[in-house]
Amino acid sequence: MTAEFPASLRKPQREALHAAGLGTPRAMLFWLPKGHLDRSTAMPVAQLAEGEHTIRARVRSLTVPRFRRRVPIAQAVLEDDTGKVGAVWFGRYDVKARLKPGVELLVSGRVGMGKGKKPGLQFHNPDFEEIGGEAEGLCTGGVIPVYPAVKGVGPNSLRRAVKEALELEGAKVAEYLPDAARPGPPLPGALRDLHFPADSAALAAVLPRWIFEEFFLYELAMALRRRAAVREGGGRIEVPPDVDRRIRARLPFALTAAQERAVAEIRADLASGRPMNRLLQGDVGSGKTAVAFATMLAAVAAGGQAALLVPTETLAEQHFRTLSGWLKGSRTECVLLTGSLKAAARREALARLADGSAHVAVGTHALIEPDVAFRRLLVAVVDEQHRFGVLQRAALAAKGDRPHVLVMTATPIPRTLALTAFGDLDVTTLDELPPGRTPVVTCVLPADALQPVWDDVRREVAAGRQAFLVYPLVDASDRIAAKSAIEMHEHLSRDVFPDLAVGLLHGRMKADEKAAAMDAFRASRTHVLVSTVVIEVGVDVPNATVMIIGNAERFGLATLHQLRGRIGRSKHASKCWLAAGDAGGDALKRLRVLEETQDGFRIAEEDLRMRGPGEFLGARQSGAPEFHLADLARDADVLVKAREAAFGLVKADPDLKKHPRLRKEIATRLGERMGLGGIL
Repeated sequence: MTAEFPASLRKPQREALHAAGLGTPRAMLFWLPKGHLDRSTAMPVAQLAEGEHTIRARVRSLTVPRFRRRVPIAQAVLEDDTGKVGAVWFGRYDVKARLKPGVELLVSGRVGMGKGKKPGLQFHNPDFEEIGGEAEGLCTGGVIPVYPAVKGVGPNSLRRAVKEALELEGAKVAEYLPDAARPGPPLPGALRDLHFPADSAALAAVLPRWIFEEFFLYELAMALRRRAAVREGGGRIEVPPDVDRRIRARLPFALTAAQERAVAEIRADLASGRPMNRLLQGDVGSGKTAVAFATMLAAVAAGGQAALLVPTETLAEQHFRTLSGWLKGSRTECVLLTGSLKAAARREALARLADGSAHVAVGTHALIEPDVAFRRLLVAVVDEQHRFGVLQRAALAAKGDRPHVLVMTATPIPRTLALTAFGDLDVTTLDELPPGRTPVVTCVLPADALQPVWDDVRREVAAGRQAFLVYPLVDASDRIAAKSAIEMHEHLSRDVFPDLAVGLLHGRMKADEKAAAMDAFRASRTHVLVSTVVIEVGVDVPNATVMIIGNAERFGLATLHQLRGRIGRSKHASKCWLAAGDAGGDALKRLRVLEETQDGFRIAEEDLRMRGPGEFLGARQSGAPEFHLADLARDADVLVKAREAAFGLVKADPDLKKHPRLRKEIATRLGERMGLGGIL
């Protein structure tokens, strides 16, 4: 039976579900919807307006599907007692077979203005069902589930597969949540009312159970991972007072109180006898690099090595330059390993890491290539950790024997996200900026009113200072209405600042070209640097006091805050201009948050609320939790309760031996994604 599941779908669709891990009724049951559409109320045709609507109507006529560029197009006229409306379907091969004049339908979808000589309202690619047919209630006429997309399987086919799974297995599934940790009804009824609720009240009654469960299972995985980490033995690193004094003497400044607290927490981890797993977060310019330096040198002082993994070559070169400067005159050797390194230089770096003559390695993804071997890696540091996936961080840690791991981010993490994406880590926060950082004044203005910006740049350059101009695209695009670095570099060099030296930097340039552009800007040979977000992290040019960000509405608040952190690094006043292109009221309101505050944590909370965790962190591989029904901003109180319940359960039953159904459930649903294979 399962081999042909779901029997209601064609073979290619079944194969697509199998490929997505949804080839059994039980797997399909737990393909939770990401939301619901309320199509329970039908509207008279005469009252239709643009938007989402449901109608009950007869098919008056159907145009036989014709192919335009090999895409089938079907058109119908639908009517009820109040009027007529058109409908058009693109790419639907089933319309001709299912629609006949006189058939009565429930039709749901988006209504908009049609095209042609006599344009009028029409449905665009609507869902439809025959009234009285076998599939009635599947996609119209009630509260309809909306599932995450599966390539090769349409939304209605997903609904049919789930309905078939409910009929086959829905009544048989056994409850796995502990009674004390289960809000709402038991599992069989909860599954039915989640997938195909009788009405909106039934859905509202069952949602709390599923929101809690999503958080609870995720936090349970985090609790199991943390418990496994605590059980592991690790190298103990003690830092004697005289060694600590020598490390601090290498820094050209005194640590802030926040940095002192961070170093103390990390040193306690290093001496604990178990591998450190700590997240160090701090706002732009809070001094994370100095804390990482003190951590890595502790490993070197203990006779081992340390590695610093970063996402871009620009940032790797910046860190290598900084660390090499601090280590100048010492016996500690630092090497740089990036993808653009020449073959001979790479061979030399690899040999020195393998024989231990190089103590600290700074590198990009090239650092985790299979041929990279360390003699004795004791500390692994990952900077801008949200740019790396879990497997990439694990690949670096695998270069040593359970090394201590420190991950860092300059994007402050909202509490709810820290409890999920980083729930298995201890968290240290740098909540203080070093002295000498100047607050940056931020102004939002329309993109067609830039004369004050150009005047500001000229004043600063005349005073001996420099400016960044950042644009979202490398090159012009026909599909995206936004400025590009290349076209703006040409325009600014020719029309706005013909008397100034204007540089260009973007990610498609060769490594030596990027290095040359940055060297020229650092040395003040160029006055203005036009760039993409490649400068978001790791660029330190204290002489730059102006930043202009074009099409600022296309960036998240966290990214804008990071970019703004490239200026304000000296005693001189600095200003950041956010040029908003075709931005509506909501986009402008979002940008004005940056005018009001420089508190990265408040900005991060706003970004999370507006854009969600995946967008906030910037990439799907970032480790951002994928919740279908739960919302980190809306359901923060539920998350806290679920975390307390999960960690309390693991404390009382560390291997879940008293909860075998729960143990099996979490292994099945989250085991691979959360790396629980060696734990359960």
